[in-house]
Amino acid sequence: MDPFPLPVTAWAAALLGFLHVGLTMQVVFARRTGKVALGTGGNREIEMKIRAQGNAAEQIPLGLILLALAELLTASWTVVLQAVLLVSGRYIHGTLFNRINRPALVRPFGMVPTLAAHLMGSITIIVTLVGGG
Repeated sequence: MDPFPLPVTAWAAALLGFLHVGLTMQVVFARRTGKVALGTGGNREIEMKIRAQGNAAEQIPLGLILLALAELLTASWTVVLQAVLLVSGRYIHGTLFNRINRPALVRPFGMVPTLAAHLMGSITIIVTLVGGG
């Protein structure tokens, strides 16, 4: 058995793991600076950092599951594109969302590639299963 049966997924998971730790640390530091032990303390900056980290926690697991299943079912270049979309979308969303005063303006730049990765994975899985391999 190949020691890395899912190399694309493994790389994406590692990069997304670093991103998530970074987003989590931003929350920790913002809470520490604002002397807020739980929640936001009414601080908008802390709220934005919590949502950037929370959105990553919500989107990354499904993205990695779809990526892993697509990678298991096909060796297509589309799996690499799916991984690039997922990682770049999460990075863009996580870094821009809590740094821009009007997050609604930048949210699509992170969500569109993320959702495109989700769709690519879903379509790859369905097409492969229906097509019989």
